[in-house]
Amino acid sequence: MISRAQQRAITNDWQAEFPTLAVYRPMWLARRCGPVLIGLCLDRGGGDNYYPTWHYHCLLRPWPDISLSLATRLGQPHGSAEYVSLRVHAQRFVEIATRTRSSASFPLDGDLSLSQFKAVCDAWLQRQRVDLSPPVLADIVLLSAWCGSDWQAHLRLVERLTSQWPQRVNDFVGGTVNWLANLTAAASNRTELDRTMENEITTHKLQNLPASEFIK
Repeated sequence: MISRAQQRAITNDWQAEFPTLAVYRPMWLARRCGPVLIGLCLDRGGGDNYYPTWHYHCLLRPWPDISLSLATRLGQPHGSAEYVSLRVHAQRFVEIATRTRSSASFPLDGDLSLSQFKAVCDAWLQRQRVDLSPPVLADIVLLSAWCGSDWQAHLRLVERLTSQWPQRVNDFVGGTVNWLANLTAAASNRTELDRTMENEITTHKLQNLPASEFIK
């Protein structure tokens, strides 16, 4: 197992390689672009190994923890996920961090645009099982609404996609009719989206992370 002291040391090593990200928790770096958290989780895989994992989390939906949405580990999607063993961390982390930086889907500094976000999501969705799509599709609609884009156009696209969902996905979301109705209600209320974002920033203690804008 990786001790707490070792976790802190590993986290500091990685943060030095990614100065535009801040330490969110041990083994976790992040920055925020408006309601989008961009994270690099050094995900512990058991034993003495950890997996550098890029992800995002949308702050426009209440959630009990930070999710690893679009989780992508080094080596994926075309091969096996690459891990770092504690015994070789000191010798290899700089080289692995360099490749991890090159594999980042989202920008590591500056603003994030809706078109950038959607392009990354679209590419990821094409590679994944349809079961994993509902939260990501909901985030695209909510983020479109938040930044003043034509969220209803995105919603219409989502509606067409839901007609192709197998029954297991319909069951997972509690029925597409209710799911779409709840999504429409959330996207229609910008004030509540702002309130949710502020509450989530406070709940998850994100106030001290580097912050940029999320733009159209």
